[in-house]
Amino acid sequence: MLDPSADLDLRLAGLDDLVTWKHPKAYEALLAGARDPGFDGIGHEFGYRLAQFQPYDFAAGLLAEPLPESVWPGIDEWNHG
Repeated sequence: MLDPSADLDLRLAGLDDLVTWKHPKAYEALLAGARDPGFDGIGHEFGYRLAQFQPYDFAAGLLAEPLPESVWPGIDEWNHG
């Protein structure tokens, strides 16, 4: 997902794979993707998936992260359903 030279569809497929792997490395990869200007149009998708990591200690600081504005609606959707 983080390789900008890879096919965009392949990179996006990584979103669903990463969210199933509740591990700090998956969380960090999603954070990096959320900050990638190449994904500006799908910040909501990153936010929705990042929010699913909130129960884990390694993601306790999610709400304090400096994230693009486009990511926050996805976090809010997950948190307020």
